[in-house]
Amino acid sequence: MARIFVNYIATDGRVALWEKHPDHPDGEIFIGGPTEEPVEVADTAAVRQAIRDDRLAEVRDFRPAAQEKTPKTPKTPKESKDGGTGTTPTGDPK
Repeated sequence: MARIFVNYIATDGRVALWEKHPDHPDGEIFIGGPTEEPVEVADTAAVRQAIRDDRLAEVRDFRPAAQEKTPKTPKTPKESKDGGTGTTPTGDPK
């Protein structure tokens, strides 16, 4: 099923749409209020009805920003009582 992007446009403050459907991202959508960016949804009958009822508006030509992958930072060894040498001190500490 095709996916589209929508914006919340309901003026009554109510939830625009909640639907479980295997074609939605993660199998479910909940659009309960305005969002910073359009929401990706499957083009289901319930989505089309919400658009007809002026609860949602389809956003055409929207291209989500590429998600930058943050490089993983190498783990640093934890400080140890021996000063980080990885050896156990021997002898008399006096």
